Amino acid sequence: MSDWKRLGDTVISRRIELKMPNRDDLATASGISYRILGDIETGRRSNFDRTTLAKLEQALHWTAGSARTIAEGGEATVATRPAATEHPDTATPHANDAALSQDEEPSLARVRNSDLPDATKAKIIRLLRADQQRAARERDALAENLIRELREDA
Repeated sequence: MSDWKRLGDTVISRRIELKMPNRDDLATASGISYRILGDIETGRRSNFDRTTLAKLEQALHWTAGSARTIAEGGEATVATRPAATEHPDTATPHANDAALSQDEEPSLARVRNSDLPDATKAKIIRLLRADQQRAARERDALAENLIRELREDA
């Protein structure tokens, strides 16, 4: 039997450990809505899709499957930190910084590792993610237009 309240308690402890004192911080870091994070943290429900749990695991720097493992009585596995590069934009300045996801974009890593206040970091990350989403929508529209044009030419 799964214990989703146990997962919620572990999520709260981990986000605080990662210097995300409130749920808004985790919502920003994960891209999961505040409401759904509330459901996770309180153990109110258990029917989360894999994408939601994957986003949660990534934001908390856990390996895939850790959320369900916790709910089933096990422990999370912390993802290994990628090797720091010599490039100043992506290097990790402090050894005690929260581990970054291996898939995190260098621009987001640079913001997370900056010396800016946490609220400012969260604002910048929100803006960068919004820009990424806008750019993805524009690429999708461009692809559709190219397909349509090339079909007409064929």
